[in-house]
Amino acid sequence: MNRITKWLFFGGTLLLVVTFILSYEVSASFTNSIKEEVRAVRVEIQAVKAQNKAIKAELKAIDQAIFNRRVSNRIAQRFPPQ
Repeated sequence: MNRITKWLFFGGTLLLVVTFILSYEVSASFTNSIKEEVRAVRVEIQAVKAQNKAIKAELKAIDQAIFNRRVSNRIAQRFPPQ
């Protein structure tokens, strides 16, 4: 192999190595950003679950109040005040 061929081979190999390293860095950065997004979405899901739990408790309290009012009305109808 002559000098030019050696330099071309060396340059090509070096270019491949640098390209591989840079693509690995970009891939790692992209993976980290995806992981951060997944964490953020999980936090949002937990917040929505907490809101749903609070809403269910509130609806249960409202349902209980309506039931109590109906019972009170029935008692009042059967035993009117004298």
